[in-house]
Amino acid sequence: MKNISERDLRWLDEHGLKGRSPLYKFIRKNFAKLKARRAGEDDGPSWARLAEWLASQGQTNSRGEPLSWDAVRKVFTRVSRDLEAEDRARRFGVAAKAKPARAPAGWQPPVVSPRPAAPTLPTTPRPEAPRKDVAPFARSPTTDGEHATDDEVSPEELMAGFKAIVAQRSGR
Repeated sequence: MKNISERDLRWLDEHGLKGRSPLYKFIRKNFAKLKARRAGEDDGPSWARLAEWLASQGQTNSRGEPLSWDAVRKVFTRVSRDLEAEDRARRFGVAAKAKPARAPAGWQPPVVSPRPAAPTLPTTPRPEAPRKDVAPFARSPTTDGEHATDDEVSPEELMAGFKAIVAQRSGR
C-alpha cells in the first residue's frame, strides 16, 4: 500500500469539511488553542472581543463583511458540539445522531406488567340543596300582595336577588 504524502493530507484537511464556512474551518482548526484561552466560557473573552480577533486574522462572513459576535458564538457552539460528537463516536463507537433505521429482526418490546389500580375511597353522596316551590328568579310579592312587574323591579334589585340565591346555594 502506498503511503499518503503530506500534500495529500493537507488537501484532505482543506476539503474534508466540504460545505463548511471558512470561519467554521478556522475555529475548528484552532479550537484547542481557543479553549486553552477560555473562549466560549463565562470568564473568557467576550464574543465581541473574539469576533474582533477573528477579523484581525482575516476572517469575514460570507459577504466579506466583519463578523458579528452572534455569528461567532453560533459557529463556535456548532464546532464544539461537532467535536464532542466525534469524540463520543470515537470513544464509544456510536455517533450521537446515529439511530437504527428499524428494530433488529425478532426484537420484541419488553412486557410491562400493568400497575395495580389505586385504592378507591368510599364516597358519600352530596346532599342536594332544599328545593323551593318557586323559581329562583320569581318576583317577590309587592306590599299589596300582587307580584311586581318588570317595570317595578330595578336592575339593582334583580342583581341583589341573584347574589342572595348564589350565596344561599354556595353556603356562604
